[in-house]
Amino acid sequence: MIGCGNVLKVHEIEGQIEAFAGVGNFVNVDCGDETVPAEVGYEFDCQLSDDRGTVKLRVTVLTEDGEVEWEYLP
Repeated sequence: MIGCGNVLKVHEIEGQIEAFAGVGNFVNVDCGDETVPAEVGYEFDCQLSDDRGTVKLRVTVLTEDGEVEWEYLP
């Protein structure tokens, strides 16, 4: 479970993004903080790195249980 009280564990969210984005390739996701509020609509930024470079991601909390969505930022 990603949620822990009123916060979400960032390392678990990073792992989810790495697993999805890194299919067939090595990627690293760094969101900085250890936890973020388990507040629907809360947004935070991460960096995704692979052998081609680094891109910024915006992650949005969808549920208090830790469902998130993410998108690449220009």
